[in-house]
Amino acid sequence: MAILGWGLVEYNNYMAKPAKEELYNQIPDIELIDGDTYLKERLLISTRNYKKPMGFCTLYSVENVDDVMNYYDENLIKAGWNRGISNKNLNFNISREGSELYYYHKGDYTIEITYWGQKPTFDDSMKYDIVIMKSKSFFVY
Repeated sequence: MAILGWGLVEYNNYMAKPAKEELYNQIPDIELIDGDTYLKERLLISTRNYKKPMGFCTLYSVENVDDVMNYYDENLIKAGWNRGISNKNLNFNISREGSELYYYHKGDYTIEITYWGQKPTFDDSMKYDIVIMKSKSFFVY
C-alpha cells in the first residue's frame, strides 16, 4: 500500500511540473514592501491538485495597512496587473470581518492579497497573505 501511495505522489509531481513552471513565470517580479526579498522568492507553490497549482505566502509588516495596500497596488499596476478578479468581474475590494481582500488579474491568473487586522501575532506588525492562481480556480459570480 505504501508503494501505491508513493507512486501517486510521484505521478502528481510529474504531472504538476509544467503547470508549476507556468505559475512561477506569472509571479510578478516585485520586491516585498520590507525590501528584503522578491515575491517570487517567498511564494510557496502548492501542487496538491496538479491541474490547479497555487502560490501563497503569509507576511508581516510594521507598515500600516494603507501603506502596504498602496505599495502593492502601485507595483502590481506597474507590472501589468489589473484590478479585479478577472475581466468579467470588476470587484476589486471585498471587506470581511477582520480582513480586507484585494484582487488583481493578468491573463488567466489572479492575485489575492488579504490584509488582516492589526497586531495579530507580533507586536506592532500586521499580517497579510498573498495568493496567486489561475483565474478559473476562483468562483466568478
